[in-house]
Amino acid sequence: MIRSAFLPAIFTQSSGLVVLGKSSFSQNSSRTAERRSLPGAILIASPCPVCREHPLQGRQTACSAACRRERSRRREAEARQHREDELRVLALAARQAIEALERRLADAK
Repeated sequence: MIRSAFLPAIFTQSSGLVVLGKSSFSQNSSRTAERRSLPGAILIASPCPVCREHPLQGRQTACSAACRRERSRRREAEARQHREDELRVLALAARQAIEALERRLADAK
């Protein structure tokens, strides 16, 4: 919450919405704020997290089907990269174990 003598109280909700209004606003309940309107309050919608151009309305998580597809592709790419990183670590550990075993066998001769 940001307070100023010249500006109304500014509240930031966990959903990313910014609410300008009276200090009696409950910060802990973004759902309550959506259900009831506060006198003198202005709701500023958060932008689409994908394109950062269009504001989201209601319970939207992306502004369009194209943004939903792009978000899905990004998530898939992140998951693929994570799997590849895990496999790379496992392959390195396996190679080190094989080299250690080969050294033991060579020392035993």
